[in-house]
Amino acid sequence: VATLAHQIRTPLSAALLYASNLGNTKLAEPSRTRFQSKLVDRLNELERQVNDMLLMSKGRQDAKADNVAVSDIINIVMANCEVIANKKSCEIFQQCSTDASLYANRDALSSAVNNLVMNSIEAGATKIKICATEAEGNVIIDVIDNGKGLDPQMQQQVLEPFFTTKAQGTGLGLAVVQSVVRNHGGQLQLSCLPNKGCTVSLVFPRAKSAVILPLEITHV
Repeated sequence: VATLAHQIRTPLSAALLYASNLGNTKLAEPSRTRFQSKLVDRLNELERQVNDMLLMSKGRQDAKADNVAVSDIINIVMANCEVIANKKSCEIFQQCSTDASLYANRDALSSAVNNLVMNSIEAGATKIKICATEAEGNVIIDVIDNGKGLDPQMQQQVLEPFFTTKAQGTGLGLAVVQSVVRNHGGQLQLSCLPNKGCTVSLVFPRAKSAVILPLEITHV
């Protein structure tokens, strides 16, 4: 808890400082715009951290799970991340070659994929591809980037809670994603090369059609 509180305090303190500066009536318009942008960035960072903690705190898949088209998950992620990616001069695009559905909590799973995209952006990626395919009864969501990548030893460590390479991070990002994926009966596979980027694959069993049992009538 102390570690999390410390990580939250850093962007919160910065946000308070930027908000205070905006109250200066003598502030020039370019400076006001810059402080406003920095304030929004810090608030977005706080939102991501709180979202990570909420997702990590759930010990099982939420009861709101339903059959969700994988294309819907990707569309939600694109809507959430495209503006941020463009702002960071990063091209993000999707490629969905399956109409499969997953038995999933739409919000939890889209938030998990959001985390992967944000990680790619923060790793300096200039291109990110989100693609969905189907193989051997599984649905696979890949997030592929050309960021700074990771060495083999680091690939194992980044999946551990509270391990982070960022100056301001909780170290929950990938651990949260892995937790959400496992709660949906899936697996996370990470493949990276230093200075060449990463591919994160989320492998899920395809949703099965609902079986409607015949109505049993008891004669009295």
